[in-house]
Amino acid sequence: TVRHFVTGLDLSDGHIGSDVTLFVDIERRIANAKAHTAGHLLAELVNSLTPELVGKIGFHDPAEGCYVKFQGLLASRSTCTSAKNIDRP
Repeated sequence: TVRHFVTGLDLSDGHIGSDVTLFVDIERRIANAKAHTAGHLLAELVNSLTPELVGKIGFHDPAEGCYVKFQGLLASRSTCTSAKNIDRP
């Protein structure tokens, strides 16, 4: 059983529990899968280069923008000279 919670459906006609037909947008699914994998790779790369930064939250929707938030403090800015716009808490 797969359960997905959605909003915006009109179930007032008494069809709760009825079978439904769904489809997967394969292009969007592939894009999301690539973004998800890229987020994990980015977090692992950053963590291997700067162990004091740990990936904590990732958002992987190419339609809305992808990011990984890291937690920690850099000991020195020189350890991460090629990184730009690091979002630190």
